[in-house]
Amino acid sequence: MRLLQAIRERGPLWVATHTALWFLDRATEFVLYPIVIYFLGPVSGIAVMMLYSFLVCWGLIVLYDWVSNNWIRDTLGFETLKEAGEGFEGWLGRTWPFTLLDLRSGSRAFRAGLFVYLSVMFDPMTCLIIMRPKDRHAMGIGEWKTFLGSVVLSNVSWGILIWFGIETITELWGMIW
Repeated sequence: MRLLQAIRERGPLWVATHTALWFLDRATEFVLYPIVIYFLGPVSGIAVMMLYSFLVCWGLIVLYDWVSNNWIRDTLGFETLKEAGEGFEGWLGRTWPFTLLDLRSGSRAFRAGLFVYLSVMFDPMTCLIIMRPKDRHAMGIGEWKTFLGSVVLSNVSWGILIWFGIETITELWGMIW
């Protein structure tokens, strides 16, 4: 019941925050990234975007942590999901889908797979917030390793994908004209 209450109370905030981040992500991934890769090439372009990603995501993490410590505890809903996993685990026992939400109980292989998935499919900020323990709003050594690893993995994978896309479009354009 606490989950439904949290959704009613914070749902509009979660929707607004995720919508704003979605627009920022799409503008970066599908507008800025291709422009930078096209003009600077894959190596320099990925390096520039890695620095950009580090600065933007780190700034968003600092803002998220500050807001979480001083104003609204869970602006993205991730802490509530972690709590829901703990609640289901106590209610249903250690059943598979709910233990996935408690990352402390996961094996190293599971955590590594989750890290790769979150880094490739999402931004480094999202990866860090989901991977760190519930209600942890600070950057320790482990959090920095997770964040920096995600910055590298997410930017290299996306940069390569964008570069292949640009090369494909360029070749197709050359065949047409």
